[in-house]
Amino acid sequence: MVHRITNKRIAFVITLLACMSIGVSSCSHYDEITKNPVSSRHGDDESHNMGRNCMECHRSGGQAVEFFDTEKMWNIGGTVFNADGVTPNANGTVYLYTQANGQGELKYTFEVDANGNFYTNQIIDFRQGLFPYVTGGFGGSAHMSTALTSGACNSCHGVTTPRITIN
Repeated sequence: MVHRITNKRIAFVITLLACMSIGVSSCSHYDEITKNPVSSRHGDDESHNMGRNCMECHRSGGQAVEFFDTEKMWNIGGTVFNADGVTPNANGTVYLYTQANGQGELKYTFEVDANGNFYTNQIIDFRQGLFPYVTGGFGGSAHMSTALTSGACNSCHGVTTPRITIN
């Protein structure tokens, strides 16, 4: 069996050896993310590809993420549209609750940017399921009655289920 040695494999081995010599906890990306989370913000307009599945690129091994680049590796991402399903709904807010219809404990809050996109690299615990409640930038709201177990919102919305819309 022949193994190809790539730059990524070399970098991984060097990182692994460094972690072994100074302690694994020192090499955790968890600390980096919790100290400097990257999230969408009201008014920001750097995001792109409204309606596409963000996780196609913003995941480990995706085009947007370089080796150990946690700033572009989203743990949740999606797009909110107006009632027409075409025009992005800018500057709203996404809330993740422990129960449906905005009930239970509020666990996470994310701002929707000027392009209708929301995203973060913040660590999100989906194990118990979370229920999104979304408010629009100029009023209106929407919610899911089923729990999320993944942050790839546009992998279903706009594909097998209707887009996320605010009336």
